[in-house]
Amino acid sequence: MHPSVKTLFWTAIVLLVYGYLCRVIHLYFFWESKMIGWVLLFVALIFFLIDKQRRDKRAGKKTLGYKIGIGVCLFIFFGGGIVWLLVPYSDAYQAGKKLVMQNPDITRQVGEIRTVILVPYGEEFEMSSTDRGETAGNAEFQLLVHGTRKDADINLSLRKTFKTEWTLVAYSIDD
Repeated sequence: MHPSVKTLFWTAIVLLVYGYLCRVIHLYFFWESKMIGWVLLFVALIFFLIDKQRRDKRAGKKTLGYKIGIGVCLFIFFGGGIVWLLVPYSDAYQAGKKLVMQNPDITRQVGEIRTVILVPYGEEFEMSSTDRGETAGNAEFQLLVHGTRKDADINLSLRKTFKTEWTLVAYSIDD
């Protein structure tokens, strides 16, 4: 394995361990480390497959499996990245963020909310539309909320019918 891939892999592991550990011991500093760690681990996997494919190609071995794996990983990585970049502009996300910021139970637990960050995994949308451009559907996503008292991961489930706006169906707080 190339030294830079090893470094990337171990950096991801350290960030993941720290991210989970800070949640267990309620250390409210750099909660984003878990999210960044998973992304870096996935990137390390892509580079590992590329490195392995190159080495096997030089050795005269077949590399089709690696190429397929790299293609699938890149598709997932870039597809997920595009979704993660576009979700904050959706009505569902804006409504969910507003509902979180106005929810007295969440505010009581985390304090005054300073920032809300979309976590790049867990987004799920089911949308349907009619001839009049109205939409209906369900949305589920995870937010990282920085409060004045503590940080928390919040899982949201929203629903919209053709006659209503986005409403909060359920939420859970992981702190």
